[in-house]
Amino acid sequence: MASKVLKELTRRKVVQVAIGYAVAGFGVIQADDAMLPNLGIPSWGVTLVAMLVVRCSAAWRPLHPHPRFQVVFQQVFPGRELPTATA
Repeated sequence: MASKVLKELTRRKVVQVAIGYAVAGFGVIQADDAMLPNLGIPSWGVTLVAMLVVRCSAAWRPLHPHPRFQVVFQQVFPGRELPTATA
């Protein structure tokens, strides 16, 4: 069962994207930890930036929904348009 789930996650490239987000987030947090104290920003600034990294990565997915999500949305809410982000 577990190997079947892992194969499906790998096929959908969920694992690669999760690793990419983790590496990018780690890099941003490490850079913040090194730079923010030297700029005179309080210690809670590192936490704020870390929270923003998590929030931005979580917000990215609804801005670019998978086509399958659009089909499910139409089934759940017939006759309604899927909200899209405006740039």
